[in-house]
Amino acid sequence: MRREVAVNMDVFVNVDDYTKCGPGNREFAGSLVNLVQSHSDSSKSMLLKKGITKLLEDIGAEEDDAVLVTLVPRFGEDAFTVGGVHIQLQSIFS
Repeated sequence: MRREVAVNMDVFVNVDDYTKCGPGNREFAGSLVNLVQSHSDSSKSMLLKKGITKLLEDIGAEEDDAVLVTLVPRFGEDAFTVGGVHIQLQSIFS
């Protein structure tokens, strides 16, 4: 990720047509926003973690074997590359 460029990416779960969705939709998991850094930063990666347990319950997908995660760049899409998406089931009591 180029730190001198602001980026914004929305995250949706189990949505067929993200063009009709926004932050008001229940499938909206959140956003990644990275503003321009004024100081030099040697880090070239960023980790985004989202808790989606309640979202999965809300959309009736908590028992599904698979979910569709859609990443939608809103601006700065030429400044970053998505290296992967990983969903990990964790107990809230661990």
